[in-house]
Amino acid sequence: MKRDKKSKRNKKHIGPRFRNYTAMEKTYMCLYKNFESACEVATTISLNQSGIDTDGRGIRAANIFTRQLLTSYSLKKLLPELQIGSDPDKGLWDVTTIALVSRSIMENFQALYYYGTEAISEVEADFRFHIFQKDRNAKWRDIRIKAGVPATELTNFISGVPEQRDRILNHEFYKTLSKDKQNSLKNRAGMYYTKADFETRCPRLANIELHYQLLSNLAHPLPLAIDRIDELRGHGESGDADIALVNVSLGVATDCLIGSIEEMGMKFADTLGATFRPLIQKLVEYPDCI
Repeated sequence: MKRDKKSKRNKKHIGPRFRNYTAMEKTYMCLYKNFESACEVATTISLNQSGIDTDGRGIRAANIFTRQLLTSYSLKKLLPELQIGSDPDKGLWDVTTIALVSRSIMENFQALYYYGTEAISEVEADFRFHIFQKDRNAKWRDIRIKAGVPATELTNFISGVPEQRDRILNHEFYKTLSKDKQNSLKNRAGMYYTKADFETRCPRLANIELHYQLLSNLAHPLPLAIDRIDELRGHGESGDADIALVNVSLGVATDCLIGSIEEMGMKFADTLGATFRPLIQKLVEYPDCI
C-alpha cells in the first residue's frame, strides 16, 4: 500500500500532446514577442509625454503617437497567441483584418513622421501646418454637406477653405516644389511627399510602396484577396500560407511601431529620449525574425 501511494505521488501529470510548431509558426512567435515588447515601450513613452513643452509639430506628434498606441493594441487583440505547450491550431488567423490594421499602423507612422517629427525648416513646417488645416476643414465641409447640413451653417467653411487654399498656393515654400508636387496640392492632396519620397527619407519606410500595395490588396475585397481563398487558405485556420501573410503584416506593423518610438525619442531628445534611451536602444536591437 505504501508503495502504491508513493508511485501515485510521484506520477507526473501528462497533458494533451499537440503537434510541433512549423518553421512559419516559430517565426510568428518571434515576431509576436518583438511586437509585444514594442507595445510595452510605446505605452511607457505615451504615459510620460504629457506636460512636455513643445511646438505645434510636437503636439501633433504626441497626438498621432497616442493614436498609434491604440491601433497597436487593437492589432495585438487580433493576433493569435502561440505558446510552447499550447494547441497551435486553436487561434484565429484573420489575414484580412490583421493586414488592414497593420496598414493603419504604417499610415500612422507616415503621418507621425510627416506632420510631427521630421527635421525640417520653420518655413516648411509653417507650410505643412497650412496644408494640415486646409485638409481638415475641407474634409469636414464635404462630410457636413453630404450629411445635409444647410449651407447657411457652413459659411466659415465654405469661404474659409478657398482662402486657405490660396494661402498655400502663395506660400514661399510652395514655389520650391516641383510641378508634380504643386499639382498634387492643387488637386487636394494632404501631403506632397510621394511613397518614393518616404522611402528615400525614412529608413523604416524603405519598402512602403510594396507593403502598402500588398496590405491594401489583402485588406479589401479585391481579386487578389478573393482569389486566394480555397480549401486551405482564407478560412482563419492555421496554415503556412496564411501565417506567412500574417508574418509580413506583423513585421511591417512592428517596424513602424518601433520607428514611431524612435522618432518620439529623437523629437523629444532632452526628455523622452534621454529618459528612455536604454529601452529604445534595446528595442531597436531585437533580432530579425524573418
